[in-house]
Amino acid sequence: MKIPKICKIQEVVKQENTNYAINGVYYDPKEEIVVATNGHAMAIIPTEHTNKNCKSILTTPQTDSPTKEKETIISTKAIKASQKRQNQGVLLIEKNVCRLLDGTIYPNIEGKFPDWKTIIPDMSSGGGYDIKIGIDAVHLHQLAKALGDNKLCLTIKVENNRVYQPYYVTPLTNNIGQYGVITPCKVN
Repeated sequence: MKIPKICKIQEVVKQENTNYAINGVYYDPKEEIVVATNGHAMAIIPTEHTNKNCKSILTTPQTDSPTKEKETIISTKAIKASQKRQNQGVLLIEKNVCRLLDGTIYPNIEGKFPDWKTIIPDMSSGGGYDIKIGIDAVHLHQLAKALGDNKLCLTIKVENNRVYQPYYVTPLTNNIGQYGVITPCKVN
């Protein structure tokens, strides 16, 4: 299993002592995806298989024969280490561990990952309509620092089915009257 090079899924993994299952990256072999959450943001990324011989395999220690893959929670240490190696991001998923191609072994995280599918918005057609807005994360981060708050409120004016730009931005917690605006990015 391989996570695309441009993706750093470990950035949204929560590090906490009460729910160890979200301290790792969930791997679903049926859907060929990895999922991570910190309770506020969630990333879902499709995995790649580099070739037929390098597909992630679950083996049983008694027979060493391939069996059906199972859902796994991978440690962030394994993810980070695989991204630093020459074979960018390749992990072999085994019974209780992840193995890098160089033989380095990382234990998987025990527990049950939360049912992440229940919070995905239903984007199928129905009543209403969707508005897609592109925001440059670097500019939003810079604006958050300038306003002195890590939590922002974006107010988007919609009138007569027209979305007005730029967007009005205010801090959520340290509001002393400061505000900003941010312009959207083009959405294809």
